[in-house]
Amino acid sequence: MSRSDLSPIKLGDTESIDQALQTCSPDALASIMEAAKNRLDQLKSEEKAADVKKLIDIVQKHRLTNQEINNILSKSGSIFTPSGEALRSSNKNMYVNPNNPSQTWFGLGRLPQWIKDYEAVAGQSRSDLIQKN
Repeated sequence: MSRSDLSPIKLGDTESIDQALQTCSPDALASIMEAAKNRLDQLKSEEKAADVKKLIDIVQKHRLTNQEINNILSKSGSIFTPSGEALRSSNKNMYVNPNNPSQTWFGLGRLPQWIKDYEAVAGQSRSDLIQKN
């Protein structure tokens, strides 16, 4: 595909874009699509990097702990698997530490020490700590 194949294209002028695409060969269209996909991937990557930097700045500014971040994400439903799928728990229970209400657990992952300590006292059950969402 030569540069002249793209010369009629003017950003924001969909009619010119459509006309230019009508004159392209299948190979030229495939090249344009590949270039557009690569550029879109690059823009998404740059946007994600900028957003991650903003998150890091917020975490540092407010000195958020891992537990605070996990609590925020758990409450918002914004926990994702490594493949990017949302992690959904069928357990809608939130366990709250009666001695420190900022400590919560949603039944996912390792059992927190504060729940183990609570259950170690005779007659106390984990179910006593449930706060329905």
